Amino acid sequence: VGGREEKESAVTLTYIRVAGCLCALFLMSAPAMAGGWEHDYETALNRARARASERPLLIHFHADWCGPCRSMERNVLNTAEVLSALTTNIVGVKVKSDVRRDLVRRYKIRTLPSDVIISPDGKAVHRTSGAASRSGYVATLKRFGRSSHGSMSTSVAPSL
Repeated sequence: VGGREEKESAVTLTYIRVAGCLCALFLMSAPAMAGGWEHDYETALNRARARASERPLLIHFHADWCGPCRSMERNVLNTAEVLSALTTNIVGVKVKSDVRRDLVRRYKIRTLPSDVIISPDGKAVHRTSGAASRSGYVATLKRFGRSSHGSMSTSVAPSL
């Protein structure tokens, strides 16, 4: 009887380990699956260009040392409204300006935080600099995100 209990215990432990690994894999991939923020520019660009998606790309430039960036992180970027827009209308990527200086140069970023929205055909259609309010940020995402018709809003805002 003791051998049988040991086998059952070993099988149960194996199931628990497999379930734990599956949960860990799911949690690591959940942000991308749910739409949330990407942290790799190339991955986000590929998601935005995907034929099934063809969504605009929102590039949010920030730095750990930037006070207004930290404020936006806390009060704007991870709110339910912003994450919802990232799930359905636009692909978002957070870019650390100290790490990706090539992108800072490419998109001519002068102040932090800054956001650039790129259309599915690769054109910069909107730029903002400085901290934004939650309501203003959500309005921008709605304005430039893919509409329910599958195309992007045609209005273009001036660079700030």
